[in-house]
Amino acid sequence: VYFDNKILRFMWSSTVMSITATIFTLPITFYYFHQFPVWFVFSNLLIIPLSMIVLFAALALLVVSKISFLALVLTYVTNYATTLMLVFAKLTDNSTYGFIDNIGFSSVDVVFMVLTIVFLFLTINNKSYKFVFILLSIVACWCVVNIGVLLQQSVKNELVVFSIKNKSAMAFVRGNTCYVYQDSLKENEFSRYVKPYTLKYHHIVVTDYNNPNTLKLSSKQILVRNNNMINLQELVTTKPTIIADCSNNYKFVAKLKKQCIQFNLEFYSIREKGAYITTQ
Repeated sequence: VYFDNKILRFMWSSTVMSITATIFTLPITFYYFHQFPVWFVFSNLLIIPLSMIVLFAALALLVVSKISFLALVLTYVTNYATTLMLVFAKLTDNSTYGFIDNIGFSSVDVVFMVLTIVFLFLTINNKSYKFVFILLSIVACWCVVNIGVLLQQSVKNELVVFSIKNKSAMAFVRGNTCYVYQDSLKENEFSRYVKPYTLKYHHIVVTDYNNPNTLKLSSKQILVRNNNMINLQELVTTKPTIIADCSNNYKFVAKLKKQCIQFNLEFYSIREKGAYITTQ
């Protein structure tokens, strides 16, 4: 599509560039960030020109850095353009309307999406039935693989105690539902440690701990939180695994470990060994 008007031509080329870049980076975006930017075309119409200004101004600054007046002007231009770019970026960086969040995407999905994108463009470019057949076959295989994953998850029962510095969080998985229990996690802590685990499940329920500091997770596991000492002698007959999460300090964990050895009980320290994961 060609426009005689320079402004329209620039806006169209920027839009095409933005859409192309977004399509070809979708597998990486979904896999690492699990988000889709809704307003990417609009924001890039502003950010792309500003980023070019920043790039050329910074390069020019390197060349004329010894000329005080020009260096001062270019520094101001670079800083001001960078500030504007960040302001426009933040306008669309909002969980309410800026992007679709919590998109579950595995490494297998990355492979299938890359193949889909490649053969989609080959189909459009060559207009060949052969490529249409290959494209549809890839999409069909992708659907079958994901259905298989969903069927596996539907019978899955798993317990996870997360490793988060000085905090307590765990998750129970029952089929396609993930129940998350956490203790005063900040948003960035939840996003970094817990969210990546929950993305593969369709139903996620997040709640705060409303239980004592010692939790009987099952007949085989007992979770100890917040330096709460328990009577291990009462557990000698059932012999559960004693799990100490990161809400316990080092001194308490060492003491509890010593007592578990004394009563011949299995002990697991999240601080020492990382997250505790078991399939039930």
